[in-house]
Amino acid sequence: MSGSVALIGRARDSKSLGCRFEPYLTRQFSSNKVYTMTSIQKYVNALFLFAASIVWLIVNHYTSVVVGYFQLGRTLGSGVDFLEHGIPLLLAFLTFIILRRNSNTHRFANDAIGELVRVHWPTQKDVTLGTVVVIITVLAAGVVLGFLDMGLVGLVRTLIGA
Repeated sequence: MSGSVALIGRARDSKSLGCRFEPYLTRQFSSNKVYTMTSIQKYVNALFLFAASIVWLIVNHYTSVVVGYFQLGRTLGSGVDFLEHGIPLLLAFLTFIILRRNSNTHRFANDAIGELVRVHWPTQKDVTLGTVVVIITVLAAGVVLGFLDMGLVGLVRTLIGA
């Protein structure tokens, strides 16, 4: 056989150089939960609403700064409320609509959330164990480097006669 071909119909893996290397297949899930496009759509809409709220926060801040700096409250009177609150809401709504209607953005969000749904997230036990390992490793490295530093300081003091 001239090259390896995965059993799932993929092309030859260039990294295996024909050594019958089978690529890592998707992880088997313990729960048989099926994620449909409608369940992913909720997350996509929430993502777009989050982006619109960020736009609202930024525009609201800067319109308040502009109104305060130029003292537009004196000249516009009650119209300043529309300027401070209406314009940010309008731009946030437009952001949401544009994100929803743009097919590239919509497809990207669907694909990204679809991949996040399939991620095998570590359990709390795994995270705790990993954290303990990192803390112990950092402490051990600190102790070793501390003793090494003290030894080298003593050596340098001996060499220079201080």
